[in-house]
Amino acid sequence: MPSVLSLLTDPDEFFRRQGSDPSLKGPLVVILAVVAVDVVAAVLQSRFTSQLFEGVGAGAGSWRSSRRSRTCSSSPGRS
Repeated sequence: MPSVLSLLTDPDEFFRRQGSDPSLKGPLVVILAVVAVDVVAAVLQSRFTSQLFEGVGAGAGSWRSSRRSRTCSSSPGRS
């Protein structure tokens, strides 16, 4: 497999060698690694997002009702 150094020092030879021995193994490994990282990131993001919304959804109704009762009872013009 040709190196990056040969690409920089003798690009003609590098591409001549690449043309005679094409291989998809390197690009395939890179693509699979990117896909694996993307899948792990998506799973983690969905877990954290679901935990965030579970915490918000559990107390949302009680927070609003307690806030309304405090607001209504503390205003001087309303009974």
